Amino acid sequence: MNTQIVAVIIAEGAKLIGQFYRNRPITLRQPSPPAVPLDTLMKFGEALQVDNPDKKPAYGVSDEETIAYQNRELGKALLLLELHFQQKCKINGVPCDCCEKHPMAIEALAEEALGMTGDPQYNEILDWTKRVTPMTTTDASTSGEYDEMYPQLAQEARGFRKRLMGTEDIKALISPEERARITAETISRLKEE
Repeated sequence: MNTQIVAVIIAEGAKLIGQFYRNRPITLRQPSPPAVPLDTLMKFGEALQVDNPDKKPAYGVSDEETIAYQNRELGKALLLLELHFQQKCKINGVPCDCCEKHPMAIEALAEEALGMTGDPQYNEILDWTKRVTPMTTTDASTSGEYDEMYPQLAQEARGFRKRLMGTEDIKALISPEERARITAETISRLKEE
C-alpha cells in the first residue's frame, strides 16, 4: 500500500478517534510522506514513538491534566458520599435520596479514568461502588439496616479519596487554576486592608 495513502488513513483515523473518544475534533496537519519506508518504521508491528511526549495534544489538554481533573472530580464525589454516610443517608434524622446519586457519579468517573489509565485502583473503586450502591437508596436508609455500617463506609470512601489524591486535605480537590485565583484574590484583599 502506498505510504501516502497509509498516512492519510492514519490521520483520518486520528480525527475519528478524537471526535468519538475525546468528543472533540483533532486538527492535524496534512501528512507528508515519511522519509523512511513505512515498513521500516513499523517493524514487528511496533507503533511509532512520539517525538515530544510532553507536548500537549491537538485538543489542548494533556492526558496528565485530564487524569488530574478526573481524580479531583472523583475525589469530590467520594467526599460527598463520605459526608452522607457520616449522616447515615439522612437529613436531620429523616431518610433522604442524598446518597443515591453519588455512587453513579463515582462509578462513571472511575470507569472513565480506568479506561484512560488501566490503573487497578479505579477497579477497586468500581467494585466498592457496586457493593455500596444498594445501601444508598432511600429505602435502605429508612430501613435502618445499614445504620451501623454507614460510618465504616464513610471511612472507606475517605480511604479511596486519600489514595487517589495522595492526601486527605480537601484543598487537593481544588484545581490549580482555581487555587491560584483564590490566592491572588486573598493577597489583593489583604493589601487593601
